[in-house]
Amino acid sequence: MDQFAVDGVKDTGNINIYTKENDEKKTILIENDGDQISESNISKVFDPFFTTKKNGTGLGLFISYNLIKENNGTIEVSNIDNGVRVSLNFQI
Repeated sequence: MDQFAVDGVKDTGNINIYTKENDEKKTILIENDGDQISESNISKVFDPFFTTKKNGTGLGLFISYNLIKENNGTIEVSNIDNGVRVSLNFQI
């Protein structure tokens, strides 16, 4: 998952990781200040073999999605004002 954040930033970019929790769920937020994902691609990032990388396989986020889902969690990718956020949510 962190490789996704690293790939999105330039040489001087930032990656921030936060956690939140309440009585019902725990959330891990991974944010970068790199390029946003085009709106046409954001709905495809968890599809198997979907990639925009020259040498990518398109399996990293697909595998991550399935592992998190198997553990009763959810994962979301969204554009934020200055980059991209990946939210990992787990029920308590």
